[in-house]
Amino acid sequence: MSAPTDHVREMIPPPTAPVPTAELLAADVENLPDDPFETPEPPPVAAVARYSDSRWPRPTRAQLLLGVGVLIVSMLAVQFLLGAPLQARSQTVLHQQFADKLATAASTAGQVGLSPLPPYPPATGEPVALLRIPALGLSQVVTEGADGATLQNGPGHVPGTAGPGEPGNSVISAHRTAWGAAFRGLTGLRVGDPIAVTTVAGTARYIVTGTGTPDPLALTADNRLTLVTSDPPLLASTDYAVSAALQGAPFPPTAQNGLVDRPLHSGSPAAWAQLVFWLSLGLGLLAAVVVALRIGLARPVIWLLATPLALALLVVLTRTLDTFLPPTL
Repeated sequence: MSAPTDHVREMIPPPTAPVPTAELLAADVENLPDDPFETPEPPPVAAVARYSDSRWPRPTRAQLLLGVGVLIVSMLAVQFLLGAPLQARSQTVLHQQFADKLATAASTAGQVGLSPLPPYPPATGEPVALLRIPALGLSQVVTEGADGATLQNGPGHVPGTAGPGEPGNSVISAHRTAWGAAFRGLTGLRVGDPIAVTTVAGTARYIVTGTGTPDPLALTADNRLTLVTSDPPLLASTDYAVSAALQGAPFPPTAQNGLVDRPLHSGSPAAWAQLVFWLSLGLGLLAAVVVALRIGLARPVIWLLATPLALALLVVLTRTLDTFLPPTL
């Protein structure tokens, strides 16, 4: 039996040969930089850029152009596709308002000191008549005004012209291609086609007497109705008008607004403040979405909250931009 000291001696590894100090110093000298004050090189910029770009890539020119193209197509879709149901919804509301107006006027008939005729000029957007053209299958409420915002809801009575059914030239304009295109088929009217216009004074009946591009705002000695839209379609460089002669005696004249000081097919740049406001809201919504993505909110939640707001802003922005375009487009 071996002694305990022998067992311990076997467990201890044999000592290694010592490395000469001179060799260690030589190795350290080889690893030293040429310039002792030289700072270490930073990591390659490309690597940092690749890391940052992988999370938040900077949009390229092609992506920006694609985004602008999608925005334009979306606005055109609102104007030419979604515009029809939006205009139909407005007409539903206007029919009810005009029915209430007729009921109020009828309640004053026969009462001393009261008249069904309005004592003041109609406000912009107020329903003034119901226009019916059997040849076009058209029955829509006419509101006061010929600007782009008013004609988005349907036909508009041009301010400064005679009231429908009243003495003189009464002018009504409407869209030809966008926002429901109430006067899309105006070029299909023929001489002899009947037109009926109902106001608080009664129903006036007209017969089409001519078509073409006369001056729709010209003062006339006869009592007529002039229907105006843009021509040619989508370009709206001039007006297309249909004239109709009043059958029978005219209604008593009522107070009217001042005549518009621009061609009926030219837009109005008066909505700059509204445009800037809605664009600012759109940019604010975009910034909010970017911040939400950066702080790590769940993407489905972000899109669920942002999508309805973005669609609503798109519709309002399209309506505002439309006022800069020809109102009878």
